[in-house]
Amino acid sequence: QKVIAYVDNAIVAHQKWCDKFKNIVEQKSIMPLQLNEMKCRFGHFYQTFVVHNSELKATWSEIGELHKELHQCGSVAIKAMFDESMVLSRKVKEVALIQKQKERDFIQARRAIERIRMAI
Repeated sequence: QKVIAYVDNAIVAHQKWCDKFKNIVEQKSIMPLQLNEMKCRFGHFYQTFVVHNSELKATWSEIGELHKELHQCGSVAIKAMFDESMVLSRKVKEVALIQKQKERDFIQARRAIERIRMAI
């Protein structure tokens, strides 16, 4: 009975985790999110609970794998989001450097026009 309650609570907690993860991805914002499946509340319970019933061992192991995959998906997606952000940041810096060079080119062109105008 306690195991069922823990699993039910884990389902609710991980639905909230998924909602939070969805917000992080959609808003591209940083929020605390547990990515290590063994450090969330259910992960602690999963590690300490020993299943003795041979019929339940496979199911319990499957729950553990599903739980691990859930947290790994979050980790992969957030890493991709940060990688995308880094690429974007590099592009912005490249464009800023190009813009600075264009400004210098414009100033040189303006000076050349002034020299020509003064020579006339």
